Amino acid sequence: MRVVVGVLALLGSACGPSVASGLRDARDAGAPPAELVVRWAEPAGPLGGQELVLSASREGGVLHVRRFRPGFLPGEDAPETRLTPGGALEAGATPGEAAEHVVGVEALLELVALLLEVEAWKGPAASNLGPPLDAREATLELAVDGSHSVTRVAVADLGTEARLVRVRDALLRLAGEG
Repeated sequence: MRVVVGVLALLGSACGPSVASGLRDARDAGAPPAELVVRWAEPAGPLGGQELVLSASREGGVLHVRRFRPGFLPGEDAPETRLTPGGALEAGATPGEAAEHVVGVEALLELVALLLEVEAWKGPAASNLGPPLDAREATLELAVDGSHSVTRVAVADLGTEARLVRVRDALLRLAGEG
């Protein structure tokens, strides 16, 4: 019975549209997907962590940037606050609130092209070195027109996973930080 359920689950996922085909369809149409979510989450380390979430449609999107300061103990990370250059809380901001950035259609099309170029839905190359000393993982999640993928990479391996770092850096550029 378990085999039948497993085979049906595989067939169901194989028959539906994939993230790759959704991105290719958008590129070929010259318009962003009807629904696009790109989420990069990097856990807090000695310098802190960050979460970048782009929610978009054919008309454009919004990128939310949230940063975390490292806590004294694991799991005690604190969200950073949006401050003015003088150190005061930005007008209308609440502590821990994510900064928002509007993203235009052209920038979305460039991001779609990058996601296709680096095949962002694929996992990192297998390592022969065994488990990393630092078990924290960065996560790249993609949702395109109902399809979803999750790619995880050890934080210690980000230096060798340039294709995934390119996606993170592209999101940071959309936020005006790169």
